[in-house]
Amino acid sequence: AKTGGLGDVVGSLPTGLQPHCQRIAVAMPFHEEIPRQQLKQLKQIDHFELLVNHKPVTVSVWQARTIHSAVPLLLFKQDTYLSRGKVYDGLSVLNPLTGKLATKDSLGQRLKYLFFSYALHAYLRRHPQAFNIVHGHDFHVAPVLALVHTDPALQHIRTVSTIHNLRYTGSLLPQYWKLFQPSLLPLFDLTEAKRLYGPRMLWLGLRWADAITTVSPQYAKEILTAQYGGDFAALLQQRRQNLFGIINGIDTNQFNPATDPNVRHHFSWRTIQRRADNKLLLQRECG
Repeated sequence: AKTGGLGDVVGSLPTGLQPHCQRIAVAMPFHEEIPRQQLKQLKQIDHFELLVNHKPVTVSVWQARTIHSAVPLLLFKQDTYLSRGKVYDGLSVLNPLTGKLATKDSLGQRLKYLFFSYALHAYLRRHPQAFNIVHGHDFHVAPVLALVHTDPALQHIRTVSTIHNLRYTGSLLPQYWKLFQPSLLPLFDLTEAKRLYGPRMLWLGLRWADAITTVSPQYAKEILTAQYGGDFAALLQQRRQNLFGIINGIDTNQFNPATDPNVRHHFSWRTIQRRADNKLLLQRECG
């Protein structure tokens, strides 16, 4: 279920960190489109209820590994709000206010990942000693960083918010935030929320995470300006002492042009000129 640069980082970084950690895992929704043949040692390890609009909803948690990695996956399954459809398929998500499927893809996606954040928080409360760092990416799980930071039962856990793309912010009207408990609305700066035309999920991560990282030192400098930081430049300026730029890395075992079977003409830094052969091949295939 990897999609784009965020997927590459989440797929590669835990593998690099694993030798330095007592325990590490990747948490994600148990998307319907995840190929089951890619999973091994799949088993259910927990289940619990969340209240959505005052109605109980059961979430199951599954553990597995992929055939490509030894890092455990924690897969959260709930068909109505979380697992149905593709990774970025908001039209398969139930709108709890109407009782019908979301009519806008963007609204459904935001509801899906707000639900996921609350499910993650519930899991951490049930297993408070399992992890001491929670690392979230972009707007998708920014709410859980605020929930953890402000939860007295989880004060030993430190949080990190990584910015890949400031364009997608997870804006939701207040009536949707009121569907979940504990409410996150008191954690917003109301003046700031009005300026942003409503509470945004990403704002929670940037405001409440213990540390903020982004994809390069240069980009960390750029997003402090109005040109690149946009609506969040002022907040990032306030938190600049907690902002760090770290160059994105890749899994060089999986993405090695000298050995990758998906690369027709293998090359290395010593034979970098061969890379042009792959470009010409791709251009011919694309007409």
